Amino acid sequence: MPSKASKVITRRGTFIHTFNDLNIGIEMEIDTKRPLILAHPAAGNHYHASISFAQELNHPFIQVVIDKYPHFPDTWPNESSTAGTFMRYQRLNDTVNGDPVFRVCDEKQPHWQIQVANDANMYLRKIPEVDILYLDWIDWIDDYQKSNQKGINIILKNVSNYVRDGGLIILDHKHELRKLFSTNFTDVCLSNFGGCTNSCISYSGEIEWLGENSSSELTAYNASVFTVEKKNQHSHQLDNYQQWFKKLIPEFAMSIKQINHVLKTNMTQYQHVDAYTWDMHNKNYIEQLKNDVCYPKYSNLTPPKEAWDFSSYQKFLIWLLENNHLLSDELDGRCYHHTFSNHKVNIFHGDIVELAPQLFHDNCFIAVRRALSKKIINRFPWWKESLVTLQTNEPWASNPIQDMTWSGANVSIKLIEEIMTLGAKKFKDRFHNRDNISSSFNIITIANGTGDLNELLRAFEHHITSEKNDCPFEMNLTVIHVDDFDYLETSLDKSWIRVN
Repeated sequence: MPSKASKVITRRGTFIHTFNDLNIGIEMEIDTKRPLILAHPAAGNHYHASISFAQELNHPFIQVVIDKYPHFPDTWPNESSTAGTFMRYQRLNDTVNGDPVFRVCDEKQPHWQIQVANDANMYLRKIPEVDILYLDWIDWIDDYQKSNQKGINIILKNVSNYVRDGGLIILDHKHELRKLFSTNFTDVCLSNFGGCTNSCISYSGEIEWLGENSSSELTAYNASVFTVEKKNQHSHQLDNYQQWFKKLIPEFAMSIKQINHVLKTNMTQYQHVDAYTWDMHNKNYIEQLKNDVCYPKYSNLTPPKEAWDFSSYQKFLIWLLENNHLLSDELDGRCYHHTFSNHKVNIFHGDIVELAPQLFHDNCFIAVRRALSKKIINRFPWWKESLVTLQTNEPWASNPIQDMTWSGANVSIKLIEEIMTLGAKKFKDRFHNRDNISSSFNIITIANGTGDLNELLRAFEHHITSEKNDCPFEMNLTVIHVDDFDYLETSLDKSWIRVN
C-alpha cells in the first residue's frame, strides 16, 4: 500500500533553524508507518554528527553509514570515549550481506546503525530512496569529481536522485563544503535547482544543534538544509522498504506470531556473538583478581550491561505489532507427512541465512557446517544456543560426525541419521528439567545428497523406523534449498503424503 497518506509535516527537534525568521525545529515529512532512513556516505568517524541529527527527530530510524574504509564503533580508537572507559555502542547482528549493525546502548529510541563497507554510489543506487542524505565529505561523488564545475549546486544535482520526494539533503559545514559555502553561499540560497534530471531542490535554511562528537564531547553542529521535490512524483510502496528492512534487522523478518512469542517469553535484545559483552568483561575482571593476569584478547573498556533497555525493547516490539505491515509473512513451503507416524518433512526454497529469523522457534535446531552456522548466528544471534555441532572449532578435537560428506549419491541416509541423532540429544539436553517440554522438535538443515525429494524422504524414514532411534518425541526435518531444481516433486513413495 502507498505510504503517502501517512506522511505528516511538523517541526521536529531542538534545532535552531534560521531561514526567513528564527524557529525551533525543522519541518520535515515523516512517514509514520516505517523507520526513517538516514544515509551518511564517506562518513569516516564523523557518523556521530548524523546520528545526533537523527536522534533529534524522535522517530525510529536506520542510519546507513557507507564508507570503503569504515570506522566501526567497536574498534580502536572509535570505541573509546571521554565518559570514563565505557563503550557507548554495541554490535547487535550482521545484515544478510554481512554488514555489522550497531546501536547506542543508552538511547531508548529504536535505531540501528548499519556500517556498509562499499562504494557509496553503487550502494545508494541499489537501496530504496532515503529520507535524509547527510553530506560532509564529497570525494565519493563520481560525477562531481569528473566535472569541471565545482559548486554546491553541482553536488545537489548529483545526489538528489538518492532522496525520496519530500526528503532532505543536509550539508554539514565540514571539509571542502565549508570552503564552497564561503565562496558562493548567496548564489546557492537564491538558486533554482529545477534543472535537475528528476528532482527540484529548494534551499530550506540553516540549522544548528548540539550533539556528541567521536570523543563523546558535546559539540555544536551547523548545516544547510535542502528539500527534494520529485518532478515525476510517485508513491513508494511500503513493501519495497519492508523487503529491504528485513535483510538488515531480524525483527522485521519475523512474523506477528513470532513477535508475540518474544514478548510473551520476555526475551531481551540479542548481542552479536563476537561482541565484547558485560559477561565477558566481568569474567576477565575476576580472572585478573584471582590470577593477576590480564588476557590480551579482552578489552580494558567496560561494555554496556545490555544492548537495549528491556522496557524500551518491549515498546519497540509493540510498535512493530501496531505497524505489522513491516513484519514478514510466515514461510510458505511444502510439508510431507509420514503415513505411519506423526513425523514430518518440510521443504522451503530460499537462503537459510536470510530466512534465519523466520525459522526461529524454541523447539527448532539448526544443523549445518561450521562456516555456515557462523553466518547464521551473526545474522540472528538468538540461534546461538540452538546450533547442532557437526564440526568442532578446535582443530585438535574430533568432530561429532567423522568424515562428513554433504553432497553426492548415497550420502543422505547416513547424514540425516547422524543429524537427527545429534539434534535429538540437543533437544533432550535443553528441556531436561522443564515441565513444559515440547512434544516435538524440528531439525533445520540445507540441501544434501543429490537434492532428490524421494531420496530425502527415504533417508528420513530410514532413521525414524530404525532400531537405533529411541526418541519418543515427534521429529520433524526441515530442508532449505537455494536451487530451483532441487527437491522437485514427481511421484511420492507410498509411505508419504503431501499435506500442503
